[in-house]
Amino acid sequence: GAEQVGGKELSYNNLVDLDAAWQLVNEFQCAAAAIIKHTNPCGCALGADPVQAFRRAKEGDPVSAFGGIVAFNRPVTDAVASALCEKYQKWDIIVAPSFDEDALERMENSKTIEKYLGHKFITGYVAVKRAEHENFKRVISSWEREFLLFAV
Repeated sequence: GAEQVGGKELSYNNLVDLDAAWQLVNEFQCAAAAIIKHTNPCGCALGADPVQAFRRAKEGDPVSAFGGIVAFNRPVTDAVASALCEKYQKWDIIVAPSFDEDALERMENSKTIEKYLGHKFITGYVAVKRAEHENFKRVISSWEREFLLFAV
């Protein structure tokens, strides 16, 4: 399933970019990070760990990367969250297989990140969103799933 914490509903463009970023990083066995914005890759890199992969991906096009979607194929730890929350950065969505508690706390208190999700979103699993301290569950409908699969 997927978990969305904070921010607005995901738009159609968010979903397309999110799926592209997620699929891209999952092509690699070692730690990978990708940054996608408006269906364009701004950077994709491998590293010894997710922090190194992220920093390398960001170097691909740091100007265009601003406000993009960042995907990791490894769990987001506090060290990764710290790198994501550095000054003069802004990320629309962070997607990763999972987030540790310290990372979630850091990202929740950050003004640099809009939304973050665990696991692949466009699979029809339950998405949980916490917005303004209110929890609810939403299952992607079969129509939405077919529409999104067609778009990709």
